[in-house]
Amino acid sequence: MKKRLLWPDVLRALALYCVVLAHLGSFSQKISMFCFGFVMQLFFFISGLFASHYLKMSLDNLVKKLAVHLLIPHVIISVANIAYAAYKRISGWQDSILQCVLAIRNKILYSTLWFLPCLFVMIVVYWWLSRLIRPTILRLLLCMVISLAFRIFKEPSQWIWSADTAMMYMFYYALGDFMMPFLKDVSSEGGYLIKILFGAAAVLCLIPTVVSYFLYNSAEPSLMGHSMNTLDMMIFMFFCSTATIMSMVGLSMLLQRSTLLQNIGKSTLYLFGTQGIAADLFTWVLWQIGITWIPRFGWQTLFVGVARLLFSYLVIAVPINALMKMIWKK
Repeated sequence: MKKRLLWPDVLRALALYCVVLAHLGSFSQKISMFCFGFVMQLFFFISGLFASHYLKMSLDNLVKKLAVHLLIPHVIISVANIAYAAYKRISGWQDSILQCVLAIRNKILYSTLWFLPCLFVMIVVYWWLSRLIRPTILRLLLCMVISLAFRIFKEPSQWIWSADTAMMYMFYYALGDFMMPFLKDVSSEGGYLIKILFGAAAVLCLIPTVVSYFLYNSAEPSLMGHSMNTLDMMIFMFFCSTATIMSMVGLSMLLQRSTLLQNIGKSTLYLFGTQGIAADLFTWVLWQIGITWIPRFGWQTLFVGVARLLFSYLVIAVPINALMKMIWKK
């Protein structure tokens, strides 16, 4: 049997943590904006790490497998979120049924529910690209051109199943596919020189990462006199998000022995799709025990994010995983 790589699960857990931080904007707008700058790119990169598995399939088998692994979970998670919104009598919850069917980014009651249909589109398009262009490096370059073009010229997401968003983030999926053979080698038991070199590269990636943090959060975002709205700055920020992803990969390899992070990463599907419900439950539990947790300083948001992610894991993922084990045993 093939040995399961540990660091991708840890990387998923780190990505989930960044999603939580991104949605804590009322506590720290700076941290939230920074995480929004790369977190979705990171999720598509993680998905791209396993692209080679899909590329070996025929198109009909690919569509069937994606329907089971992506579309059915999307329906189940959407029903759970809609039912919760109806129970809470959230304004406009009736419209969320159509929103979940269309799955258009930024036009849906629970913001993460567009991701799975979008990923479905991305994987199918990338499968077609793999048939047209065999060398992985050439596919990566083409996807970079596509992503930059959609980022620069495309209006906010409007296409069904967020297909335009799939095009805008296609580069990161291709990057995951391109990097996976190298990252496997880095994370293997041997290859210490490669690990050292990759670690040094990950540290270097922190430089544009830190720069991008201040760019995202300065009053007048600019670098050396150039506005972020200019073409050169948009391209620069595009690669800053890539550098951030590489530094996150390096961190996941350092933490890959953490069983807790591995388990959280394996529960990504549940936690990612129910984060709105988990956030409400977390606030309700704190209120019930008389705790009003409002960080006084932005950095304290990091601890709130940890607490909320652990709460989501224990309250949602652990019971679901236990239930799934009981079902499989039967």
